[in-house]
Amino acid sequence: DDSSAAARRDVVSCPQVFASGSHFARLANVVVNLRDGEVSSFAWDNGCAGCGPSDCMDSSRRLDLATGTVGGGVFDQGTCGRPVAGCAANPQACDLKIFVTWAGTDKNGRNAASAGLRLSKFTG
Repeated sequence: DDSSAAARRDVVSCPQVFASGSHFARLANVVVNLRDGEVSSFAWDNGCAGCGPSDCMDSSRRLDLATGTVGGGVFDQGTCGRPVAGCAANPQACDLKIFVTWAGTDKNGRNAASAGLRLSKFTG
């Protein structure tokens, strides 16, 4: 329900798609937000600027874990995928890699710098 989702806003992830029947994501990016060295929230920073519409996998706003049913529409940004066809010949090429970047401040008040290097900063 929406009130439950609002209450959990900064401590849970929205559903993310990393594989479908025809495509898989090779790379995803999560930004961990810090406040004085403690994790305050995190956000997935994926998109389809680096691939065409046919390779963009949409993520639904809701996922029922018991049934696998999706709902609530899709997010504005998806995740680039590659065709699954090549996975049988080279399974390691289909492994998901998650690029973790940091934003905010450490326990000494210094700014984290790696969020400026996240993948979305380098695409059109």
